Amino acid sequence: KHTPPTTIMHNNNICDATIQFRVRHACAVILFLLTINVWYMHTKIAQSTPWRRDLSKAGSSLADVTAEYLPPLPNIYTNNHNHNHNNAGGGSGSTFKSLLQMAQDGLNEVKEDAFDALGIESSQDHIIGNVSSYLDFAVVGFPKCGTSTMMHYLNTAESWVPDVEMCQLNTHKNKVKLIQKLKKHGERNPNQKRGIKCPASAESALSHKHYRKYFPNTNFITGVRHPVEWFESFYNFRVNNVKLQKGDFPRPNELIGQSCGKTRPHPPLCTHRARFGFFLSFFGKTPMDTDEELDLLDQTTGGFARKFAMKQAKIGAANGTKVFLYNMDQLADQNSTRTEQFREDLRGFVGLKEPLPPVLHHTPGKRHEEEEQAKRNALKINICEKQYDKLREVLVKEGTNAAKWILEYFVKSDEVVVSDLAFFAEGLDKWQYDPCAGKKSLKDRS
Repeated sequence: KHTPPTTIMHNNNICDATIQFRVRHACAVILFLLTINVWYMHTKIAQSTPWRRDLSKAGSSLADVTAEYLPPLPNIYTNNHNHNHNNAGGGSGSTFKSLLQMAQDGLNEVKEDAFDALGIESSQDHIIGNVSSYLDFAVVGFPKCGTSTMMHYLNTAESWVPDVEMCQLNTHKNKVKLIQKLKKHGERNPNQKRGIKCPASAESALSHKHYRKYFPNTNFITGVRHPVEWFESFYNFRVNNVKLQKGDFPRPNELIGQSCGKTRPHPPLCTHRARFGFFLSFFGKTPMDTDEELDLLDQTTGGFARKFAMKQAKIGAANGTKVFLYNMDQLADQNSTRTEQFREDLRGFVGLKEPLPPVLHHTPGKRHEEEEQAKRNALKINICEKQYDKLREVLVKEGTNAAKWILEYFVKSDEVVVSDLAFFAEGLDKWQYDPCAGKKSLKDRS
């Protein structure tokens, strides 16, 4: 805050002039930073997006070309929840909206950085002071990988997790609401560990930035799953729980690729979201300095995703927080020795004193009236059907690369905790195989 000198107190004109000068100076700095950002983004796009040149190709639409070249950052990595849910998506209109959203997110991020440079805590949420002690752990990923089970399981006498998703850190808005909720609970229950759950935070670059800024000491709990099983579960969850739009619900084979932004209704789904290794790299726990490692994270044209992951990893590397990583197989394990060890390792990670009870699986979702439920059940899929052979092939390829990167790089970090690494690795080794081979459905595990 500006403290006027004594001489100015006797001269309102000088005081007003001084304030106006400081305001103009702050505005000039913000305008300069925005100008530099626009110039930089324009230069990078011109250098790294060949889709501009390829628009002249016969039969190529803007949506077709951007699906090949543009990364899905606007809709997955930032995970902005303010999508138009009434828009079925698709076509050049959807792509244009994605580009506008990317521009808006970029400007919001630059604006936050500009206010940081000027010494203002937040341009939107007005977060003042150190709030890092308000959050001890966060269940951050991935969707349909046991996050709801963890949310309920870690509600104990010693730890607390709100029974709703708290995804404010994935956006530029409403962070104050989250912090107020954590603060109030801490005041009423000072001895409880505080946690939150947001399944998509591991995929959100903006979320990682906000964790580093506001909660640099928070540890993370993240689950993974065989991509084929994950896709079927996620698809059927969306069918059962979202508001169905007019027209056909996007069929599974339409979701192959990285254009998740065109999939409606929310949350977005496509095979690209099965790149668990790519998103885990945002935690910055691996070297990211060899082609062998980077090739496992990104095979897209131009290597944009590779550069993005490298940037995120360098930022995350300075964090020092820990990640508890589990595979869904571990939550359903019937071996009493391993399950007891899993509970003990999780207890120690969260910082609890009392032993944890056996894990009780929690299945989120809605139950509709009989007629509506029958309608939705008819839209659900059995991914083992022959019509989904190509889809499973893509998912197995994604899983093979993800599993290899996780086992050869991620879990070797001292800041990554895995219970019973041998059993965990045994589960990830299966990702290179189609779980539907010789089966009529994933429920047939004989």
